[in-house]
Amino acid sequence: MHRDQRHRYLLTKISEGDTSSFEKLYFDLVDEIYAYYRIRIQDEHFIKDLIQKVFLAVWEGAGHFSGSSTVITWILRIARNKWMDTLRHKYRHLEELMDIQEEEIGLENDFVDQLVNHVTLENLLDSLPPTSKELAHLVFIQELSYQEVAQILSIPEGTVKSRMYHLRKQLKKQLRKEVKH
Repeated sequence: MHRDQRHRYLLTKISEGDTSSFEKLYFDLVDEIYAYYRIRIQDEHFIKDLIQKVFLAVWEGAGHFSGSSTVITWILRIARNKWMDTLRHKYRHLEELMDIQEEEIGLENDFVDQLVNHVTLENLLDSLPPTSKELAHLVFIQELSYQEVAQILSIPEGTVKSRMYHLRKQLKKQLRKEVKH
């Protein structure tokens, strides 16, 4: 059974109150949710608290899954929303600073391969600002499409493309510095 089909089946069972299906979905995805949070948050207790909130929301909202995205995209969207809700609650005046204008971009297919050959992707990601880390994690590590990333971040797909264009330029520049050393 395809991974997303399995997760859709488990969500259906969860919506019927099946705790064993919930446990299976949890163990299938908890590491991915943890990795998503880890790129932005250093506090292990905070991450564990958020993960509990995410899976509680999955348990409560399984019947509301519309099927318009993959299950992991839906859950990562929940994860991002729970994280943002927590930040808003903690820091009422938190706002995203990135406001990049949409533009047409050209993509280089072998860019990720170049990065992996010279330095580890994780080292490069560690040097990025938090909002860029999140974007890079979703695209490079989670290997989500721009459409899925746009759904998770609640931004237009064109904005994702634009941000990726600028991020790739930044990573190339940093890669050149790394290779010189």
